[in-house]
Amino acid sequence: MRHTVPNAPAHAEMAALLQAKDWSAASLGAQEKWPASLKLVVSVMLASGFPMCVRWGPEFVMIYNDGYRPILGDKHPKAFGAPFLEIWPEVQPALRPLHDAILSGESGAFFAEDLLLKIQRHGTDWEDARFTVSYSPVPDDTAPSGIGGVLVTAIETTSRVRTEDALRASEERFAGLFQQTGVGVIQCELNGRFLLANKRFCEITGRSADELLALRVPEITHPDDHDNDVELRQRLVADGVPFNVEKRYLRPDGSQVWVSVNVSLMRSADGKPMQLIGVAHDITERRHAQEHQELLVRELNHRIKNIFAIAGSMIALSARSATTAKEYAVNLRGRLDALSHAHELILPMLFGESVPNSRPTTLEALVQKILSPYLNKQDSGERPRLLVDGPAVKLGPRTVTTFALILHELATNAAKYGSLSVRNGSVRLKWICDGGALILNWEEAGGPALSGPPQTEGFGTVLSNRSVRGQFGGELTHQWNEGGLSVELSIPLERLND
Repeated sequence: MRHTVPNAPAHAEMAALLQAKDWSAASLGAQEKWPASLKLVVSVMLASGFPMCVRWGPEFVMIYNDGYRPILGDKHPKAFGAPFLEIWPEVQPALRPLHDAILSGESGAFFAEDLLLKIQRHGTDWEDARFTVSYSPVPDDTAPSGIGGVLVTAIETTSRVRTEDALRASEERFAGLFQQTGVGVIQCELNGRFLLANKRFCEITGRSADELLALRVPEITHPDDHDNDVELRQRLVADGVPFNVEKRYLRPDGSQVWVSVNVSLMRSADGKPMQLIGVAHDITERRHAQEHQELLVRELNHRIKNIFAIAGSMIALSARSATTAKEYAVNLRGRLDALSHAHELILPMLFGESVPNSRPTTLEALVQKILSPYLNKQDSGERPRLLVDGPAVKLGPRTVTTFALILHELATNAAKYGSLSVRNGSVRLKWICDGGALILNWEEAGGPALSGPPQTEGFGTVLSNRSVRGQFGGELTHQWNEGGLSVELSIPLERLND
């Protein structure tokens, strides 16, 4: 009667192969002569669904269960009962030292996760395979070292590792695109709390990613855009239709940045609204250009009306002072020509152009040219109509147009409402260079009494203020004194050569 491994599952292929194999011709010998520990570990292994293999004796003869069989590929069934070296020659440099150390008792159990092995299990094709393995010593009192073999438990993780590597690579590519794209990209909860923000969005808003993750979109949205932003977000959650909006974000320093934001909805697997995704573009320059263009159009309309008003005043003034029709025509033509010259200086500024072939001129020459349409050399009065006092100051091409605009605005208002609107009114214009800055004062006298500043700021005044501060980094202040308007202009000297 043959003594076999007890309790071997009759339905298992490896159990059947174990019983059918003639072990007397193998190095292990007949089963009835096997050590009790080998019989026990083989019995446990065959009953287990976990991939296991026992490698016994100095040749590490292999006996394995059904779970381990797929790991072998084409090496099965030859591997059953064959030496480890004969079946797995390609892994000997990596694994044989481990087996020898365990068998000799020099080391204990060994464990490795996702161990990479280069193997041939399908013909001559090489493949990289990964395994999470444990090599455990199997005791045997009959062995010299007390260890009879090595119990191998292994799970192949090749597919999982490849999937994880592919996912990691995909995530890295996405992260690279997410961070390096030229538009700001964010991911938010439905209430607007930031979950992700790329580098460009951080640059647009002037905040770090960590700062944004502690905030919600409404907290960095301009108050004037807040209600519309909330309404659009609620509508998106309700109907799922993406929207695009132009709005303003507030930076930590208080400055505003205009953005065009496209917002779409992310849904969960069951279709429920989950998160928001927002392709933010910085459109600050475009919005400023639009605003500037609108201002220029209104300013041009304002200038045209002023030209007609000034022309009417010139006609009336010339008619009062002229004694003959010829004198009237000469005076009127001269004033209209001077007004035309001043208007030519202003137009390039209005449309962002420089004066072709222009050369530097002095501030005094510019003052005389711009104010000449408003002065009549034959007018008489108690005081000169224009008093000019200041050192020679050269002006560059762009500076000329800006100063022409400012002086034209001051002179126009003076001719319509101030000291130049009456016969004996005058303007005193003086400037000094002090502390690296040009300080220019415009003082009106002899005109209608003033009760205070105008109720609204004119377009020309707005444009003058913007030109002084934007182009020169200077300051322009107005004081509406009872005796007449007083204006002070301060500009860094280094900016006058522009």
